[in-house]
Amino acid sequence: MNRLPITRHSLLLRLADAEDTTAWNEFLEVYEVAIYRYACSRGLQLADAEDVTQKVCVAVLEKATNWEPSAERGSFGAWLFRVTRNLSAKIWNDRKRSSVGSGDSDAVLMLADVPEPSDEEKTVFHFEYRRALFHWAAERIREQVREPTWRAFWMTAVEGMETEAVATELGISASSIYTAKCRVLARIRSEIECFENDFQFAKTESRK
Repeated sequence: MNRLPITRHSLLLRLADAEDTTAWNEFLEVYEVAIYRYACSRGLQLADAEDVTQKVCVAVLEKATNWEPSAERGSFGAWLFRVTRNLSAKIWNDRKRSSVGSGDSDAVLMLADVPEPSDEEKTVFHFEYRRALFHWAAERIREQVREPTWRAFWMTAVEGMETEAVATELGISASSIYTAKCRVLARIRSEIECFENDFQFAKTESRK
């Protein structure tokens, strides 16, 4: 059954509770990967990329309680990217120094106010986020569909195999392959939409 934002507490609001392991696991399964890979793409060493990831999570924990989208701040994802980008730049600039800064939460949040990043940087972060989100959603849907259906989808939509070749290998008709692909893609899109709606509707739910 598809999840609808109105039927559950917003994930963003729930992140304000550090003990809500379910919400944090869901958040980290998508964003931790994107943040870490983006930091690595900026030339940071693995330990520094992990440091960026941890500091961004601290910022999210403190910001989740009073998040309010605005024209200046943009969406939650845009804010998260700016914090990630600015922390990555700071650690890169400080990596040869004996100290990389205090890491205080106030300082972390202030980093979101620096000038707008380049389009290339935005593209890298967006790509890593979409890739992580797709794999997260796909894994959730995989648990809900039969294995032949999943293989038909994965082999054609992800691996790029020809429909006829997959039909021959799986012993099913080409029309069945097409139906399986469309159904799984639709469910993945729905899962992604629900995840993103959790952030979009955070303040709406909080006022109910």
